[in-house]
Amino acid sequence: MPILERAGPRVIQAYREMRNRISRGDFEFGDALPSQRVLSQELGVSLVTLNRAVALLVNDGLVESRVGSGVYVSRPAESLSASGIISYMYLADGESLTHVQQGALARGYLLSVFSQCQNNWNPNAERHFLRKVKEQRHHGLLAFCSPTAPRNDDLLRELVVAGVRVLHIEHYCVDLPEQPYLLPDFERAGHAAVINLLLAGYRRIRFLSQEPPSTREVPFMRLLAKGMQRALADHGAESTSIDENWLPFPSHVDHEERLAASLAAVEPDTGIVAYSDNAASEVVEHLRRRGRSVPDTIGVIGIDVAGSANVKDVDIMSFDREALLDRAIAMMTAPDWREPRELAPAKWIKQGTVR
Repeated sequence: MPILERAGPRVIQAYREMRNRISRGDFEFGDALPSQRVLSQELGVSLVTLNRAVALLVNDGLVESRVGSGVYVSRPAESLSASGIISYMYLADGESLTHVQQGALARGYLLSVFSQCQNNWNPNAERHFLRKVKEQRHHGLLAFCSPTAPRNDDLLRELVVAGVRVLHIEHYCVDLPEQPYLLPDFERAGHAAVINLLLAGYRRIRFLSQEPPSTREVPFMRLLAKGMQRALADHGAESTSIDENWLPFPSHVDHEERLAASLAAVEPDTGIVAYSDNAASEVVEHLRRRGRSVPDTIGVIGIDVAGSANVKDVDIMSFDREALLDRAIAMMTAPDWREPRELAPAKWIKQGTVR
């Protein structure tokens, strides 16, 4: 919607206030709005700003302008009320989906689901879903948007203006989103993992993943690497480049031989940060089978991205995903929308692979 893209914050604020008044029934279907001078004084904006806000209302079909007569409400208030539906964009297992559904139902809301479980994402399908969320006036959106182009930033802005509560629960870019968020702090998790290994006396730090972090579009990987790099710089490491300290974790093809070759290059007194808890567990098993001492000479920490804490044989930096989802639903359904902007830290769960 080009007219929205050109609108400034004062215009959008005035638009949302007038839309809320119509939604509350302050102005009923067919009523004329107060004069522009009266409205501009009530809203504390200039006539130019008010005219642009009214243009947004006209563009949305909420009011109509009649030449020589004024501006009239063209839709009844009940058509603007948010539905009792929360939308959930997810890339997780069925347990997480069931957990969110139970939380929404317990608070009197139905759940609408958009699955991101595709290998290469699908921004166009996502766009279609977000349009439906806006058209049907869902109460809120728990957002896990595609990190690949073309991103749907414009539609996210439109949802907020339309009164939908948008709460990001996963990173879809390295920078923090414009809209409210409750996100796992991957950058701090990477930083903490390195600090824990350095304090344990490991002199070298390696990052194990399938591809170098700089080549991945996945935001959590870049955020992990950013935090690790900052920790290395803070402690005067000779090389702070995560790509230079990268250990390849091979794909399924010739996996065992290629993993052996990768880990053979690991020197004593090295701390390894693995991009996942399962990969960390496999690394520990592989090292021990070949007589490498963990944690005496090599330390290993995995990043439990899913927050399941199911792996019991390796140290992990873990996010309590169920607790985060519970908080997200509580925030989403609270009477007052406080627009949270919060990064949640990971917890270090020690399980014997760091000395």
